[in-house]
Amino acid sequence: MLYRRLAQAYQFDGRLEDALTALEQAKALQPDSLLISIELATAYLRANNIAMAAKALQDAGVLTSFLIEHANRLWQDKDYTGLTQYLQLIEINGEDTFSSRQFIAAQLARQQGDQVAEWALLSEAVTADRGWITTSMRSWAFVRYAEACIRQKRFNEALAALETALATTQGIFSLRDLGIVYRLRGLAFQGTGDTTQAEADFLQAVTLAPDFGWGWMSLGVLRYTTHGEGWDEIDRALALEPTNRDLWNYLLAVLQTAHDDQKVAWYCSQATQLQIPLNTVCR
Repeated sequence: MLYRRLAQAYQFDGRLEDALTALEQAKALQPDSLLISIELATAYLRANNIAMAAKALQDAGVLTSFLIEHANRLWQDKDYTGLTQYLQLIEINGEDTFSSRQFIAAQLARQQGDQVAEWALLSEAVTADRGWITTSMRSWAFVRYAEACIRQKRFNEALAALETALATTQGIFSLRDLGIVYRLRGLAFQGTGDTTQAEADFLQAVTLAPDFGWGWMSLGVLRYTTHGEGWDEIDRALALEPTNRDLWNYLLAVLQTAHDDQKVAWYCSQATQLQIPLNTVCR
């Protein structure tokens, strides 16, 4: 235990060689410890020593199934940095993880706000469609890819990706998750001009997840832009998530585009009372 703690401290300080020495000493004291073997292999990966990382796994007989089980826990915890290392270990053990690796790299790019890199990595992941460590990861990769397609106005590609995701949702997606998927599909249909199917999907989203503010907002805005209605849905969205600045700013952008000055003034006043940071100047 002492050597493992020393290794963690050394790695925190950037002293990788010292960390490797400490982990080797820990391994000598506990040769049957799978955890120490994995930590040692991970440290060798950081040192770009693939051969020694592979040896650490092989010497301990670390099974790919064991690595995948731990990788899945990191996926559930959204520890994408740690998961990246486990995917490398799984590959060293002889298992293909290409699409999983590209998807997790896309998640890291998303966190950094790099939409260009996110799109490219997601595209590689779903196009190859191999090397997934879990069905859940594959389904979410197609959802995120669809979301990126919608941002780029590639609506037919988004629809195809969402069909793939929806085909594998049983036992994987919560009702809230399904609400997210149906809202995205509604946005894609809306982008193609099919407002009837878009409205049906938005309704499905809020039926599955009645507390989903974005579902109600999308439904309300669609009804507003097509029929001049939808205020009940818009107000419900804001009531569900009154401090969600993105909802407020999205609505105000729609109203300004429509030159609906009266409604802009009204919702500006409401947002100002709630001290919501706005992208527009309220008058």
